[in-house]
Amino acid sequence: MIEEETPCAPREGLPRRAAVARVPDAGAAAEAARSAGATVCLRRAREVVDEATMRKAEGWLENAGHQNTLFEALTTEGAEWADAILFGTPSYSGAVSTELKA
Repeated sequence: MIEEETPCAPREGLPRRAAVARVPDAGAAAEAARSAGATVCLRRAREVVDEATMRKAEGWLENAGHQNTLFEALTTEGAEWADAILFGTPSYSGAVSTELKA
């Protein structure tokens, strides 16, 4: 797990970046951006279904809760702060996840 080294605030003279995380490979993208001198903030889109729906699939609710403790939610302010945003998503028959579409 990659932890934020700084809060997601602009720093003069340095490139700013935000990586929006949804899949494990976000860590590799974040490391590459950091090695290029960027400040990186990892975020996670939240589920768009209710708790009752998540309970129908074993482990979904627990995994979502765990992931949501690791990554803050996406915000408009975070998107406005960033010079670039990287989106990572699983693909389902060639389509991106519903959370990313929302």
